[in-house]
Amino acid sequence: EDGGVHTNYLESNNTSPCGYDVLSESQGIMMEYATVKEDKELFDQYLNYVTKNMLLPNSLLGWMVTKKDGAATSNALADDLRIYKALYQANELWGGYDELLGSLGDSILKYNTNKDRLVDCYDSKTEEKSERITLCFLDFNSIKLLTKEAEYNLDLYQQSLQLVSEGYIGDGFPFYYSWYDYANNEFVQDDLNMAEEVHTLLNLARVGELKQETIAWLENSLQEGGIKARYTTAGEVVEDYNYESTAIYAMVAMIGNEIGNKSMVTKAIARMESVRVNDTSIVWNGAFTADEGKDIYSFDQCMALLAYEYVEK
Repeated sequence: EDGGVHTNYLESNNTSPCGYDVLSESQGIMMEYATVKEDKELFDQYLNYVTKNMLLPNSLLGWMVTKKDGAATSNALADDLRIYKALYQANELWGGYDELLGSLGDSILKYNTNKDRLVDCYDSKTEEKSERITLCFLDFNSIKLLTKEAEYNLDLYQQSLQLVSEGYIGDGFPFYYSWYDYANNEFVQDDLNMAEEVHTLLNLARVGELKQETIAWLENSLQEGGIKARYTTAGEVVEDYNYESTAIYAMVAMIGNEIGNKSMVTKAIARMESVRVNDTSIVWNGAFTADEGKDIYSFDQCMALLAYEYVEK
């Protein structure tokens, strides 16, 4: 009722984030959705929760809110950038968000940069900046807006784009390493969470930098066995992660929309729809879940909603 999106449909006693915890990720996606839909009332509903419950003294946003502990003391760059971009777009549409837009932008540049490089997070309690950057956090369009409004000129856009480009694994498996370790000046070769990977691809598609090899891989996977949840950097599906994700297909649909590939949009949405509940006798009818309502996650629902709105526009 306060405008927050629960992480899960069911309350849970598992380790946070879970259950009725609220993430800045979900709030940002819904704020973006409201700007694409051009619905000011809806935008203000989600923003109201953010300003009342997530706003930290340094004007960054706590990445999670729990009933027990309130807002987390650290932020997540990806979420703050998304919310910044949504605020910017809302300000263009309706006006009235200048103050919050300015303070959030200034704080991202102050606290989420280290040696003029963007970092994942800042903890306002310990006053520590992380020494890494997760590649999917680098939303190039948001960064462009952020530096456009800055009082001093940081070439974070070009620097971020170059870093992601250097993280390309290779044409055999045309994806990107997950994150860069500033302390050791290297990309870390962890297994790839495909929700993060496809988010990186969406960021690239939005600035016209998505490789043809990657597009071909996505098209082939949509046609054949689908896109699984996690892969090794060699392109093998990781054991126990041979399942598909609503949110991944939602983002692939948005990629297809960005690059004008109608076939990709259609196939991605068809796969997404395959796990939509179609049973009017249950309260979660229409939701995306494959497990009797036990795993209705906000990320899947919000991303699907956003994909529909972009495609309709």
